[in-house]
Amino acid sequence: MVQHDDSPRIYNGQESRLVDEKNRLNIPARWRDARYVEFHALPDSNNPCLKLLNTDELRRMKRTLDDSKEFTPAQKKMFRRRWFSRAMPCPLDKQGRIVVPPELQERYKFSGEVVIVGACECLELWRPEDWAGEQSQDADATVDSMADSLGF
Repeated sequence: MVQHDDSPRIYNGQESRLVDEKNRLNIPARWRDARYVEFHALPDSNNPCLKLLNTDELRRMKRTLDDSKEFTPAQKKMFRRRWFSRAMPCPLDKQGRIVVPPELQERYKFSGEVVIVGACECLELWRPEDWAGEQSQDADATVDSMADSLGF
């Protein structure tokens, strides 16, 4: 797939990887992009996973908030402070690895194998047992029904 420099990065598929004893995780080459020297780790408040966002996705979130007419300037300021302070930078080293920040490592208990899931605009890190629990026939039926409605 050819990625145009101005188009948003799309992540798809899933892969298992190991978190090493130094909390390093190799990001598969197909998900690396020369435009980004780091990911931003953001806890998912609704699921037992950690989101990895690129800088463009953080900018998109900021624009969405800025453009929203639903909130007052004071609410936006408070949200901006609280939300973006949760996004912890995870620079990529020369081998394409990130270090899972210690406080997030503690929270999610990533050790050994993790599943990296492409979730369109971001990557998600799951413990294998949590990801297995996320996979259900009911969820598959819902996704299949939605895909049919959307004409996919």
